[in-house]
Amino acid sequence: MPQVKLQVPDFKQVVNGFEAISDSVQRRVMRSSISAGATEIKKSIRKKTPESRKTGTRDLWSKSTKARRAGANKKSPLKQSLVTKPSSKWRNSSQLASKGIIGASVGHDYSIAPHAHLVEEGHELYAWSSEPSGYWVAGTNYFSEGQKEGAAPASSKIKSKARERFEAEVVKAYKKEQKKKNG
Repeated sequence: MPQVKLQVPDFKQVVNGFEAISDSVQRRVMRSSISAGATEIKKSIRKKTPESRKTGTRDLWSKSTKARRAGANKKSPLKQSLVTKPSSKWRNSSQLASKGIIGASVGHDYSIAPHAHLVEEGHELYAWSSEPSGYWVAGTNYFSEGQKEGAAPASSKIKSKARERFEAEVVKAYKKEQKKKNG
């Protein structure tokens, strides 16, 4: 029976190997792993996101609003508006890039769901008028709860994706080197 021996390098060897590859490859590995972690957090937030058809809010809509928002397979605007934004798209991206910072943010696209912060944090009720009614609508805290819940899976996903991408880059570099040798 054939045996396979697996030698696991210690952490210092992995760090030294990572530092040995070029900066552009390091950034490529880090971007993909950070993006994978942000996707995990976004998934956990989506699971926690309230839907109006499940909370009873839909029952209060007018007929025209129900008709406009009809569709069983259509996502709720809150779920639809969750987006991942890489650090290269942030306002001060050039300053961050010069410092070597790579990141991603998860949040709402307010052009799709301008009410997202009201659902998250709560708000004073304005019932069909410009005057406050004196009632407070409690926030659901779905975003912060989803963020906390998704932190552990995101961390493990970042590590596994970084390992996977690093191995792929090493194989790619090896093949490139072999191609140079063989002509």
